[in-house]
Amino acid sequence: GAEMSDEDWGAGFAKSLGVFLNGRAIPTPNERGEQIVDNSFYVMFNAHHEPLDFTLPEAKWGERWAEVLDTSADHDHLDEEKLGPEHPAGGALNVQPWSLRVLRRAA
Repeated sequence: GAEMSDEDWGAGFAKSLGVFLNGRAIPTPNERGEQIVDNSFYVMFNAHHEPLDFTLPEAKWGERWAEVLDTSADHDHLDEEKLGPEHPAGGALNVQPWSLRVLRRAA
C-alpha cells in the first residue's frame, strides 16, 4: 500500500473515517466448517475539532442502523436489550469533535 505523507495526514479527509464491519462476510468457518455470521456495525471516527456529518451505508448493507455508542454522549447503549434510536440507510449522521459513534445493523 501507499504510505501517507505529512501533507496527507494534514488533509481534511484524514480527520474522519467511516468503517463498515460486515458480520455476514466473515471468511473463516467455525470448527464444524460452518459459516460464522455476526452482527454488522458502522463505526464513525471524527478526529477533527469541529462536528462532521457522515452518510450511512446504502440500503443493501442495512435498512436501519441502531445507536450503540456515542463517546460524546453521557450514556451508551452497549446493553443488547437497550439499543438506542435507529437511523435509516443513506441518512446523514453528525459526529461531534474528537469522538466516535458506533451503530449496529437493525434486524
